[in-house]
Amino acid sequence: MVRRLLSISLLLTALAACGGEEGRTKGDGASPRMLPDAFYGTWEHTGTSGGLDGKEIPLHEGAQATITITRDNQLVFRSADGSQNAHAFTVDKGKTIYSSEPQWMVLSESGDPLVLRIAKDGTLTTSDNAYDGYSSTYRRVGGEK
Repeated sequence: MVRRLLSISLLLTALAACGGEEGRTKGDGASPRMLPDAFYGTWEHTGTSGGLDGKEIPLHEGAQATITITRDNQLVFRSADGSQNAHAFTVDKGKTIYSSEPQWMVLSESGDPLVLRIAKDGTLTTSDNAYDGYSSTYRRVGGEK
């Protein structure tokens, strides 16, 4: 059950960042084409929380999943079972529920932004831009950029 919840939450996060319309913008209207260098690379999933109750969704022991953010605006999701999905995205920077300062976002085909933030400790967080949305955390794999 826990493994299924983890797989579903990771899939939802990946789908939120899938596909994109060229030139579409959100937030402040500026449509940067590239994220800062710190976002690119492969990241291992370390946790997910959120939803209406804000609870953490526990990781199943031994379950691993990664995302890779590429410079050609592809998000590659690899699940613990070895399956892989790649999705194009567009980049924007604008207002979010997390800060009064503009934040980096990737936009899905529907235009729903997935907010990307890197903490001082180097942890990547991907978050739905909604109060009842989900946030997932990742750590960089192998120190690569």
